[in-house]
Amino acid sequence: MSSIILESKQDIQDTKEFAAKDSKAFAQYQLQNVRCAGCVRSIENALKELSGVENAEVNLALSNCRVEYDSDRLSNNEIQNLLSQKGYSPQRLQSSNFSSLSFPDSSQESCNWKWALVGTLPLLVLAMGPMVNLQLPAFLDPSESPTAYVLAQWMLILPILWAGWDFYRNGFRSLLGGNPDMDTLVALGTGSALLWSFVSFTSILQGTSLSDAPLYLETAGVIITMILIGRYLEGKSRNKATIAIRELWLLQPSKAWLVQGEIEREVPSEILVKGDLIRLRPGDRVPADGLVKDGYSSLDESMMTGESFPIEKSIGDFIQAGTINQQGTLLVEVQKVGPDTALQQIIQNVIGAQNDKIPIARLVDQFSGHFVKFVLLIALLTGGTWYSLGASWPQILEHIIAVLVIACPCALGLATPVAILVATTTGARNGVLMRNASSLEWAAKAKIIALDKTGTLTYGKPQLHKMQTAPNITESEVLTLAASVENSSEHPLAQAIINAAKQRSLVLLKAEEFLAISGLSVQAKVQNQLIQLGSEKWLKESGLNVPENIKIPDQASTLVHVVRDGCWIGLLECQDELRTESKSFVKFAKRQGREIAILSGDRSKAVHSTALKLGVTNWEAGLSPLEKATKIQQWQDQKQLVLFVGDGMNDALSLTNADVGVTLRSGTGLALETSDAVLMKNDLRHLAGLLLLSRETIKNIKQNLFWAFGYNIFSIPLAAGAFSAWGINLNPEWAALAMALSSISVVSNAQRLKSFKIPKID
Repeated sequence: MSSIILESKQDIQDTKEFAAKDSKAFAQYQLQNVRCAGCVRSIENALKELSGVENAEVNLALSNCRVEYDSDRLSNNEIQNLLSQKGYSPQRLQSSNFSSLSFPDSSQESCNWKWALVGTLPLLVLAMGPMVNLQLPAFLDPSESPTAYVLAQWMLILPILWAGWDFYRNGFRSLLGGNPDMDTLVALGTGSALLWSFVSFTSILQGTSLSDAPLYLETAGVIITMILIGRYLEGKSRNKATIAIRELWLLQPSKAWLVQGEIEREVPSEILVKGDLIRLRPGDRVPADGLVKDGYSSLDESMMTGESFPIEKSIGDFIQAGTINQQGTLLVEVQKVGPDTALQQIIQNVIGAQNDKIPIARLVDQFSGHFVKFVLLIALLTGGTWYSLGASWPQILEHIIAVLVIACPCALGLATPVAILVATTTGARNGVLMRNASSLEWAAKAKIIALDKTGTLTYGKPQLHKMQTAPNITESEVLTLAASVENSSEHPLAQAIINAAKQRSLVLLKAEEFLAISGLSVQAKVQNQLIQLGSEKWLKESGLNVPENIKIPDQASTLVHVVRDGCWIGLLECQDELRTESKSFVKFAKRQGREIAILSGDRSKAVHSTALKLGVTNWEAGLSPLEKATKIQQWQDQKQLVLFVGDGMNDALSLTNADVGVTLRSGTGLALETSDAVLMKNDLRHLAGLLLLSRETIKNIKQNLFWAFGYNIFSIPLAAGAFSAWGINLNPEWAALAMALSSISVVSNAQRLKSFKIPKID
């Protein structure tokens, strides 16, 4: 697996912990004034230059950054001081708690553009009035009172400059720091117009006519106002993109009904601890993960799993924080609270995914980091070219300003992160949890979909179908010994054996010195006898023989051999039912041009039977965990991208080694921790949803990048006057409007991903 995926998986684990062992530490900050890809590049470069910083990632869509650093060499205060000096007003997000997370705020932009508009409208009337024969008061008439006319324009430009002051403060700070950004372009473009207007003003004071000393104050004013309005609209659009994260966070109720004896009282949900009893009334949102101790009801889990129908809950059932109790009253014992709940884990993973950059985003960031410098060079070349052609200074200035303000690094910077933001949050709402963004790109490109059989293609709930025993030993004896060894295991086959023993009311014995050899066998001592349970492959490798009268079944059963003190004593035949949607999923994946493979530790006949039912020709059976991982590596050596789906502890190595590892929610803890994506519902339709969402996301990103690059490739030459010979020119005001709309279009296009739903593949 590529190093970037390995890093992404570690990043997700680190994001969940925020502070790792030893001296490695992680901190996440909410930032202000992060405007474009140039800002992202500037912040990341500045942070990486700090001694002790190992990595820094900035997310433009969420305006936050995540820093990995050595706490022995660097403190949080030093990081915050640097960010403050750069003008980004950092606010640290609290460890393991995203309630302090803020989102891009458009309120300040709203105030700024309104102030700018107050000055711009009368400024336009004053500046453009004489051109349309608008009668102005005598004291403002340019022919009678040119000085007063110019002074009035300067007075009107002041509220505009005040509203757009951040352009100049941040822009020139970035320029002096060697990392010019979008603010730099605006500051230089409007600053040039202001400087020219000031020189003209001094000439007018000395008697020069307005026709010989043109002003560009309205140009500067309109540009600033247009860009401020554009930023406001962009901020509104970006806020819409974060709605899904907000909704996830708001699923956590602030209050809970705590039951203490005969007394029930409403308390803040954050004071709940494991073991508390809480009461859920109809309409209540669940405040913590827990077990139902009394009552019967149905819960709306749609925001957690994408399941549209209510799920019935009764005594012994597990319920999750954030779900809604629809009818009936439940008494629930709290099991997990705060950051340990499934809801908070989802939120943490969604936020963590935002801070992971897919490979295409890293390439764009590298280009965008130099984009502004490229635009500055183009502006200089534009001015030089028009000067050599004998153009007038006003004409030269207009082209230079147009080039500076039309270039849009924002659209480039937002193209990828805003699509990732919408995709991951929309996926989470539909029960597809992406733990890192890189997986979206790899999942879209994966040609081979490799699946484990048990628990993935099947329900993972096998039942004991038949038993065969050695002479002089009963089925009850064999089953008692086998169930006693498996008593503490959660493996599906173990549960099938234990359940069969319970159905026969067998009394289990104490097992000691338990040992598991992943994917092959388990063993323990029961009444001083060594009892071993293993697969057919393990039995052969151990050199143990099965009595000749024992018939090994041909049907699709999973076999568990039982050995006592080195002697075979029994065979347990377990059968598992194929998921109803498995066949439809295989057809769906094939329609997408993907190859399906089954990698299973089960015996050949069982796997072949499953493959035959599903129409899968590429399958392998009897594989150990290492052999599964080796097979995945062989595909990767052939330049094939592999997505592996599994749910067991013995799948952990394959999940880690695959380009994308996907786990069903029912999977073991280790499988969940090593996966890149989790299907919150045990349904392969959600896997189809993941495949579809990944391709739609990459398609959306490519559309955004095509627009962002295409816009700049076409608009910059247009602003520079490349089409002037055909009478096509672009004045600075229209250039500013085009720039503002370019970012909005990218964000709006990403919003289309919010309509994604789990596909119907039946």
